[in-house]
Amino acid sequence: MLVPMHELLKDAEKGKYAIPACNFCNLETMYPILEAAKELHAPIILQAAASEIYYFGEDLMTGCVKAVADRMGLTVALHLDHGRDYEEAIKCLRRGFTSVMFDGSELPYEKNLAITRNIVQAAHAVGISVEGELGKIMGAEDAAFLESEEDELTDPEGAAVFARETGVDALAIAIGTAHGFYKKEPKLDFDRLQKVRELTHHLPIVLHGGTGIPEESVKKAVALGIRKINFSTIIRADFIETFRSFSTENPEEYGLMTISQIAMRKVKEAIVHCIELLGCNGKT
Repeated sequence: MLVPMHELLKDAEKGKYAIPACNFCNLETMYPILEAAKELHAPIILQAAASEIYYFGEDLMTGCVKAVADRMGLTVALHLDHGRDYEEAIKCLRRGFTSVMFDGSELPYEKNLAITRNIVQAAHAVGISVEGELGKIMGAEDAAFLESEEDELTDPEGAAVFARETGVDALAIAIGTAHGFYKKEPKLDFDRLQKVRELTHHLPIVLHGGTGIPEESVKKAVALGIRKINFSTIIRADFIETFRSFSTENPEEYGLMTISQIAMRKVKEAIVHCIELLGCNGKT
């Protein structure tokens, strides 16, 4: 069953756990994520950026996710990741997504706020969740500079105004994480996270760049109010590296389904670990 993301996050807030939000672009990356959730009786958020939606098939994604989730007896939110504009968000609402994100972090604060608010108004009118973003979450190649780039991190007072004025259901903030593999161990600004939570009256907070964050930092972030953590790079990397390794070691094997299933098992193992780390196993 597909449900609005805020329903899952509301339960996560009550239970003080976080939910993995996993990017996918085809059936081979979708199935192992859902299988891990089924095996561990965990809520799960499937998400896709515009390029992933286009690759899967714009008119196919929602139907496929719903059909598989229903067959497995799962409660799933389908989320637009890093939406680029109002029009893209509206398209996903019409396609049957149950949550959308608008990433206006590169825009001036007031413009980001205005567009996010407009998307919230449209989405809430049909019961759909919205995630906003405040602060710049860089690529991993920039992570080494995050400690000194104070202006790139989320301002707690600004977050409080943004949350109140937009009415978002969740807020992605920049506290020192980055997308992709880290060049060095990230140092998260937990004081900033705690201040944002206090000033936004415990709004569910989202952490992007989940791949490669030390486990103790993940656990502390969840304890301080992170309710959704994004995982994308680890899924793609595990699938590709496993596929490549098996093909290299078995050059005469041309069974695409055989090789894909081996790679899918590796992805499932990674998601099982994420679910257990975030503490949402046994919650459905």
